[in-house]
Amino acid sequence: MESRQISDNCHGYRQLGYRSRRGVLVAVLFLLAVVLGPIEKAGAAQTEREVGVAAAATTQAVGIPPVSAERVLNPGVKILLDEQVRTDASGRLQILFLDGTALTLGADSGLVIDEYFYDPESNQGGMSINLTTGLFRVIGGKISKNQEIKFNTPTSKITIRGGMMDLDVRPDQDIVHFIHGISTTVKALGRQQTINQAGYSVTVTKGETPGTPQRSKAKDLAKLADQLEGTAKKKKATKKKAAKKKKAAKKKKAAKKKAAKKKAATESAGPTQQEEKQRADEQKQGAKKEKVKKNLKAKKEK
Repeated sequence: MESRQISDNCHGYRQLGYRSRRGVLVAVLFLLAVVLGPIEKAGAAQTEREVGVAAAATTQAVGIPPVSAERVLNPGVKILLDEQVRTDASGRLQILFLDGTALTLGADSGLVIDEYFYDPESNQGGMSINLTTGLFRVIGGKISKNQEIKFNTPTSKITIRGGMMDLDVRPDQDIVHFIHGISTTVKALGRQQTINQAGYSVTVTKGETPGTPQRSKAKDLAKLADQLEGTAKKKKATKKKAAKKKKAAKKKKAAKKKAAKKKAATESAGPTQQEEKQRADEQKQGAKKEKVKKNLKAKKEK
């Protein structure tokens, strides 16, 4: 009887110990959830690291961040690492990166920001952008002054050191216009062409090596500039034209006012020198005629 009671007590202690251990385990798991929850959220937030800002946009440009929902990229919206960016049929967008690099997208253009880091103290960093299709203008910032910045397309790999270039990226062809700077390179199928002279371009067709650099045609550059600058350029021209027209109207009004003032002054000052001369000539002619008449009369009397 006594041994049975001891056994029951032992069994009770074991159950109590199990319940205690289970309680401790639940408490530990709860604490881990509390601690790791914010860390997990912080990790997700870190994947959306800011790399620049939408500096200017027309009609619609949209961005798809790695975690957040798709949004319209109006001026002032932050651009994030790994973000997909695209413009519509009439859209344009300029992205200003933290190091000062400016990247403009024309209409129906798209890209993904694959890699970007920048140290403002040393001006060192790295940049790699995947261009899917469309028109692009690159103006290198501080990173490109120290090392190449990279652009990957379905056809080739393009880099630039400093300066500026325009890119026409098509499904089966890239056309790279080097406007100015240190150099740009175009690489495909293990072959590379380098341009270090402003105003030259390289064309590369999918499945082929890059062609030799050729002087860019003025009409091609003008067309690209119009498509990339677009509305801003037209607005500037319209504003300039309106200012010129206003200036001409103001000048015409001033001239008219001056002429009216001169006329009023002339009328109030009496006869002009020309009028005086005309009057003197008329008197002289009259005197001559009178003299002739007298001579004729004298002859008749004789």
